[in-house]
This record gives sequence, structure tokens and C-alpha cells, in this order.
Amino acid sequence: MTEPTPNNHKTIPDSQDQPVCSGCPDADKCRSVWSMPNQGPFTSAGLLLSSILAFLFPLFTAIIAAAAAGAFKPPASRSPAWEIAAAAIGLIAGAALARLLMPLIKKRFSHPENAAK
Repeated sequence: MTEPTPNNHKTIPDSQDQPVCSGCPDADKCRSVWSMPNQGPFTSAGLLLSSILAFLFPLFTAIIAAAAAGAFKPPASRSPAWEIAAAAIGLIAGAALARLLMPLIKKRFSHPENAAK
């Protein structure tokens, strides 16, 4: 989609064959826009922390909840359903806590030009 094809651009003669996309608000500064680095909202540390928080943290809370449910239940009355329910509750609690903490990571570890957005 970002490669020039006959269907998505026209070339302007005498302008070093600069592509012009119809309807583009940045047509006058196309080269500067394409030469900008492609950055997301997070710095590299923020991306690492948000990935850990979003994916691994709920899994860890589910494992800890299942282990705690198995440890505190007497061995004679243990059932897999009890541990599965505890793991589900731990997963939901971990995801909710991750959802609450994500704005803090975004605020602390975002690129300066994206912080104002």
C-alpha cells in the first residue's frame, strides 16, 4: 500500500518525479513526511513494560491464584474446578489491574511528540 503503483499516484513532470496522492493533506511536504521515523506512542522501555503488563501479568496472576487455591484447600477436597475457577478469577483480576496501570505507563513512557495528543 505504501509502494507507488499506477493506481495510487501520479507523477508531476519537472519535479524529480515526486508522487502526488490525490486528497493527501501533506502533498506539499510529502518527502519530509515519508522521511520521518515511524514511531508508535511508546518508547522502547514503554513498549516492553506495556507488553509485559498486558500479556504476562494476567497470566502470572492466574497461575498464582490457581496455586494459592490448590495450596489452601485440603488435599482430600481438591478438585480441578476449584483451581480453574481461581485461575479465571486471577486472570480477570490481573487484566483489570493491567487496564488500570496502562495509563501510568503511557504517561511516563511515551514519546515527547505524542504526549500532547
